[in-house]
Amino acid sequence: MSLYTKFIAAIIPIVLLGTGALGYWSFTHSRDVLYRTEQQAMNLRLESAIDQFVARRYRLLETTGLNALTSYVDQYKSEALTDFRTLSQKTGRRILIFNRDGSALFCGGCANETFPDGWGDLASGVSDKLYGTHDAAPGDHAVFSAAGFAKPEWNWVALLTIPESVVSKDVENIRLATIIVSLASILAVAGMIAWVSRSLLVTPILKLKLAADSIARQEPISRIDINSNDELGRLARDMEMMSQATHDYVERANAANKAKSGFLATMSHEIRTPLNGVLGIAQLLEDTDLDPDQQRKVSNIVASGKTLLAIINDVLDMSRIESGAMELEDTVFDLKELLSSIMTPFQTAAGQKGLTIRGEYAISQPAQMRGDPVRLRQILWNLLSNAVKFTEAGSVVLTVKEISADAAPIPVLSPHTTRGVRFAVTDTGTGVAPDRQASIFEAFTQEDSTITRKFGGTGLGLAIVSQIVELMGGRIGIESELGKGTTIDVFIPFGTVTAEELERSNAAKTAAAGERRTLPVYRILVAEDNAINAMVVTAVLEKLGQNVKHVENGREAVDEVMRGGTDFVFMDVHMPEMDGIEATREIRAAASNNDIPIIGLTAEAFVERHAEFRTAGMNDVLTKPFTEDQLFKVLSRYG
Repeated sequence: MSLYTKFIAAIIPIVLLGTGALGYWSFTHSRDVLYRTEQQAMNLRLESAIDQFVARRYRLLETTGLNALTSYVDQYKSEALTDFRTLSQKTGRRILIFNRDGSALFCGGCANETFPDGWGDLASGVSDKLYGTHDAAPGDHAVFSAAGFAKPEWNWVALLTIPESVVSKDVENIRLATIIVSLASILAVAGMIAWVSRSLLVTPILKLKLAADSIARQEPISRIDINSNDELGRLARDMEMMSQATHDYVERANAANKAKSGFLATMSHEIRTPLNGVLGIAQLLEDTDLDPDQQRKVSNIVASGKTLLAIINDVLDMSRIESGAMELEDTVFDLKELLSSIMTPFQTAAGQKGLTIRGEYAISQPAQMRGDPVRLRQILWNLLSNAVKFTEAGSVVLTVKEISADAAPIPVLSPHTTRGVRFAVTDTGTGVAPDRQASIFEAFTQEDSTITRKFGGTGLGLAIVSQIVELMGGRIGIESELGKGTTIDVFIPFGTVTAEELERSNAAKTAAAGERRTLPVYRILVAEDNAINAMVVTAVLEKLGQNVKHVENGREAVDEVMRGGTDFVFMDVHMPEMDGIEATREIRAAASNNDIPIIGLTAEAFVERHAEFRTAGMNDVLTKPFTEDQLFKVLSRYG
């Protein structure tokens, strides 16, 4: 309902109440005025009649001395009564004449000349003048005016009456006219108020509302069409200034966000590129003949490199979440297999600390679900990593239980399309203080933030977990007690899998189980300008039994492919002379080269950038640092 409609709806009852109040007041006032006016007219008419018909005749009798003669007095009385009868006929009013003792003399206008009862007692009480209303008898309710004439031999009381119903009918007519006039007047006033309000108040407010909507949509406003110097006009000018300030702020924020994204992309590339060399060479050294001390040192290098990589990934994930760029996969995965693959690495880590770690699962068949297995793995990995890290003795338990729709902590779409799963990681570690439990899900926050804290970390892990759970439509909570341990509870709804999808998933598992860890020998071209990274990828590919040739830029890669004899291309994105994107486009421009798999190598971990690489013609993208297993899977998939 619009503001103007609400305004009109609010005015209608006011109009009705105002009409009723004004009509009632006008009717009451008009009725009183009408009664008084009628009575005053009757008084004047009766006084005039007594003066003309009675007083003048009596003065004539007194002047001529005939008032002592009964015959003359009776004759004059008879003539007076005749005049009263004529007056009654002309005015349509009833005239009653009584002797002072209350006996009836004359009734002009009476039906069938029948003298009405109930008026004699009133007449006997009139000394000079009297007026009002009188209920003489049932059906005889009248407004009257009475006047007396007291002279020797002529002692009368005359009453002029009009039925009260006649006056009431006039009052009803006045009431109807009053109500009509009142309603018309108030409607006119209401219309004027509505018009004035629409012009001066409602329309400017609607314009301000539209302007506020535009500001909310971050659309710039040059001018709000309100040409006044009142409060609304000043508000419009303030909103124009606010719109400009908001637009400038958004522009600066977008520029800052773009600069941050650019900085992160650059830093990611600059850090991942040497890190790929460090991890690659360290992993290659692990496979050589080392003595125990050397093996321990190389393993520490690999572990430190992976820790650094995890920190970089956390920062990039938080950046994606804050910018709204994180997207979830929607694929079919086997939950039990995922849980098994996660728990296996932690068995070793927990064993090294003397901890017991186990999983307790209650998952109905089929175990395949629809969702994002990568992000679920990230959630559980963070929770288990924290549990093992903060537990010095005791156990870590991962409990996984499927929950029915009616028992879920949040509403799920439908028990036919959604499966709710509860993941709980319980440890017997240090615990979290009650006043710190809510803050541990905030970015860069740790339970122990003092300089003497025993455990390191960026404080991003649980913040990222909380945000991802929310993106997946789930809920996360914590129960903890200092010195006794912590339970972090996560509920996530997953989609159900159709019979066709289940069949495809089982077929893929069967094929994967029968996959041999051997590859055909491919002629592989590696285009990489960084000598260390080129050495790492070449060494890993040669370890997999491949025939590798290396070039240092995109131009050389294009020339080499055009000469023929290339089965696979691993293309670095950032290279001198010609980058990997342009080189890929030139290779794809030749129809004969469209079947050659081109795998992008980049230190950029942003999904949107990977989409650009694929659009240029790359079949897949590997993010540095990558592993031997990733290279093997790529060669298996596209070979």
